[in-house]
Amino acid sequence: MRRRFFMRIPHFLLLLLLGGTALPAHAELTALQAAADRQQLHADPAWQRLLHMEPGLLGARSAIASDWFFLAPDGHRNPRAELHATLRAFVEGTEIAKREEAAACVFGLRWRLLDKHLDLRGHGLDPPECGRRSRWLAALNPQRAWLVFPSAYLNSPASMFGHTLLRIDGAEGSEEAPLLAYAVNFAAETEEDNGLVYAARGLTGGYTGRFAVMPYYEKVREYARIENRDLWEYPLQIDQAALERVLLHLWELRGADFDYYFFTKNCSFQLLTLLEAALPERNLRAGLEWWAIPTDTVRALRRQELVGAPQYRPALSTSLADRARRIGDADTQRAVAVAQGELAPEALPSDEAQRNARLLDVAHDWLYYRTQSGAAERDTALPRARKILGARAATGAKSGFADPQPPATTPDRGHDTARLRAGFFAEDGGHGAVLGYRPAYHDLLDAQAGYDSGGQVAFANSEVLWDAQDDRLSVGRLDIVDIVSLSPRDVLFRPISWRVGFGARRRAGLDTRLGGYIDGGPGLTWRQGKLRTFVFGRLALDAAKDMDKGYGLGGGGTAGLHWGPARALSLLLEIDSRSPLLGGDFERHELRGGAQWHWAGQTGLRLEGFYATGRGPDRSGLRLELVRYLAPAFAERP
Repeated sequence: MRRRFFMRIPHFLLLLLLGGTALPAHAELTALQAAADRQQLHADPAWQRLLHMEPGLLGARSAIASDWFFLAPDGHRNPRAELHATLRAFVEGTEIAKREEAAACVFGLRWRLLDKHLDLRGHGLDPPECGRRSRWLAALNPQRAWLVFPSAYLNSPASMFGHTLLRIDGAEGSEEAPLLAYAVNFAAETEEDNGLVYAARGLTGGYTGRFAVMPYYEKVREYARIENRDLWEYPLQIDQAALERVLLHLWELRGADFDYYFFTKNCSFQLLTLLEAALPERNLRAGLEWWAIPTDTVRALRRQELVGAPQYRPALSTSLADRARRIGDADTQRAVAVAQGELAPEALPSDEAQRNARLLDVAHDWLYYRTQSGAAERDTALPRARKILGARAATGAKSGFADPQPPATTPDRGHDTARLRAGFFAEDGGHGAVLGYRPAYHDLLDAQAGYDSGGQVAFANSEVLWDAQDDRLSVGRLDIVDIVSLSPRDVLFRPISWRVGFGARRRAGLDTRLGGYIDGGPGLTWRQGKLRTFVFGRLALDAAKDMDKGYGLGGGGTAGLHWGPARALSLLLEIDSRSPLLGGDFERHELRGGAQWHWAGQTGLRLEGFYATGRGPDRSGLRLELVRYLAPAFAERP
């Protein structure tokens, strides 16, 4: 009987009996969800940016891989369901278990957006007291933000294109004391040391990425002290309200995992998504959907007048190289001898105080650099460093070293990263036209201003040939990756140069079939002014149907010169020799040369030629191409 009685009670009366607030809350939720649907708020780009929705072949989907970030079961691909679930969580005071906070405290920027459009306060929803978030914001005390660009570092596959992060200045961290600021960084979650493994997994989405907040001095130490990377600090031109929105969204993203891809959904791309969430009127990522090179993201912000002129923070290696140049090779060698304990500081001439001071400064800084980079044992280095500092103080002289001058061209003012080339070729009696395209990034003949002059990173470099004699089109080559690091050796630094490339090519001219290859090896480079001389050991594996055994492994070496005698000219000369080791490879010797004249900023004229001898007749060829560098489609050129 009792059960029948309750079944006859209307639903709304039962709600009143069970809890007086249930009916008003339910009514308010229904009203809010209906208002959101009338406004089509789920389709608002500002809402979808908070969810990090991205278009895909099967429809839009969030780049965030963490289930806890979504309040609806299908919220990662259904922004309407996620909006309704968010409103429900706000109305009912739902706690996010992963974060041990109320949903309204976790998703502060969602709250602001929905309050702006739906008037949550007018529906009886007051902003909750969020103590943890308030204390976090108070600790950061944001006053100003900077976009920081650590330059490219070819000895680390994770840093071949450079990187971007944010610097947040508080009351203590400022332009005068930047090391007391905080850094906002997005990076892949990995402990991988093997560069090839990292590159393979990074290309295929094998890692997740996360945002992190840390003291800025830690990143300066990592980049400028250990990885030899100059820092460029661009002031962000956003107001205080936008900066607060950046940090509110960053709070929402704490602990959220993102899909990470090395060329696309990387550090710089996700940093733009963070800024876009705080600047809903801006479209910062347009044109960067297929690849996101850090310098292009800096240009995206510059073209929208969101960054100012940068400040330059040289790496320790840059400062050391500059000081060594000032004291000359002889004193630099003495400084190294002092740092290594081979020459006692007191053995230096006593009547040359300033010279000794400069020499001892270089000795100490070089020893510190080697300790920071792990090249020297701290237990051995620290006693020597104390002895050097004591001798340095005893000189009573000032070294008089000035800070290194920044490069004349900032990274965002170099040539654009995509490249189109068109021209003519003549090879082995034939001739025709060539059309090539490279989406990223830079090679040794490109204009060097704004780039590492000894580095090449070319991604997806491809070309199509039209043979006028046979009237046919063919693919000339497709270099998936082609990397060259010409890191010079000198008294202070002894890096190993290296090169690696893989893709598809014709191993011996137009008469051979297109086949896969992998080619590379270690080397040594020396620099004299703007001239770099290099040698490499090489192993090359080719596979093609017209080879005797279908494949061939060859070994040998390459020697060459890379020279930029003037800002408008780049030259490259290489001699390559290769002998067969396994399979159907054959002996070959080749002389290659190239020159490019740069003019009008984003245009160049390139001339390349080769002469090859080995099995079969000698071969030769010549090319003349017009080169044009292209910006992503998001903006007009300034």
